[in-house]
Amino acid sequence: MKTELELISEQILKARNPEDVFGQLNGDIQKKTEQAKTIYRHLAKCTHPDRVDNGQKELAKVTFETLTEFWNAAKAKIEKKTYGNGCDSVKFDEITITTRKRTYRIFRKLATTEMADIFEAKAEILGKTERVLVEVAISSEDNEFWKTESVIYRSLMSEMEKDGERAGKLFISYLPKYLETFSIPDPKTGLGKTASAYLANDGFFTLSEVHDSYPAGVNPRDMAWMWNRLLEILGYIHSKSVIHGSVTLPHILIHPESHGAILADFKAGAMKKGEKIKIMDMQFADCYPPEVTKKLPATSATDIYMSAMVMVKILGGDSKTKKIPESIPVFIRELLLRCLDDEPKKRPQNAWEVRDDFEKVLKRVYGERKYHHFSMPNPHS
Repeated sequence: MKTELELISEQILKARNPEDVFGQLNGDIQKKTEQAKTIYRHLAKCTHPDRVDNGQKELAKVTFETLTEFWNAAKAKIEKKTYGNGCDSVKFDEITITTRKRTYRIFRKLATTEMADIFEAKAEILGKTERVLVEVAISSEDNEFWKTESVIYRSLMSEMEKDGERAGKLFISYLPKYLETFSIPDPKTGLGKTASAYLANDGFFTLSEVHDSYPAGVNPRDMAWMWNRLLEILGYIHSKSVIHGSVTLPHILIHPESHGAILADFKAGAMKKGEKIKIMDMQFADCYPPEVTKKLPATSATDIYMSAMVMVKILGGDSKTKKIPESIPVFIRELLLRCLDDEPKKRPQNAWEVRDDFEKVLKRVYGERKYHHFSMPNPHS
């Protein structure tokens, strides 16, 4: 007789698209997402490697990873209002792409965002086989945003080299491990679609994953180190005349144990004074400050606003109303709301200064700084 894992695994591994896993979903975007999330959480509990006997761990690992791919694809299709057509296959045969620098063996699609397909690949780098993420533009019309990101990464890495070994090593750890940008022919149009490759960051989770795992909010002591790391990253890039422009949940990665953080995806970035943010992730439209939606120039206060809004969300607050749970200490709430003023000039202008103010608030609320253990309920395999 087959085990529950074997029965579930059969269905998931035979599936070609998220509709095969999550079935018919009804209602608006929010209701469909909630329905799919309920199914995902049930299946995740049944297939997670930590919940099965040793003899089934390998099967569980493959099944759980595939389930997670379909969950990410389902969320993207629901948001794009294409869920239900069933035509977009998540599975595909291995693809080999050779650039001037190296060869990438792409073997799995991880997710689809508003602008990109994200794949997992392997590549030989300095004599070692490394796990790599390859992000490919869905449309060649978006190539300019990949170019913007490439210019920003190269500029920041150059600045870090000038800053010397100590500062450079510290801040380079806050950025994705960028490898290169290249073009992939699009057989449908004959035009080249831009792709970027990065070394994978093992052990990191996006704040989207944190938010999904803690829908009622994380402990404010955990939010404290997450915001501190983010403010440090923003303080550094602002000092180099770079505005990120899209500080949203999926673009921030944290490491639960080391309390490290990475700020990813600079496609919306700006490097010139008075430059406007050209693109928005509409899934997080309520997280952007008014100057972005009104197409006004972006400043460091733009990123500071978004960093505070992200923290409101992971504390269990409402990004539409800016309401923060009453259980959060009042001094923390006051600082967050000061960063969320609709008028850019009334907000703090310097991320380093916000971090210093936050340190004072934390000391007032919690006393001397102590390491606070944080864990994710469904760690990556």
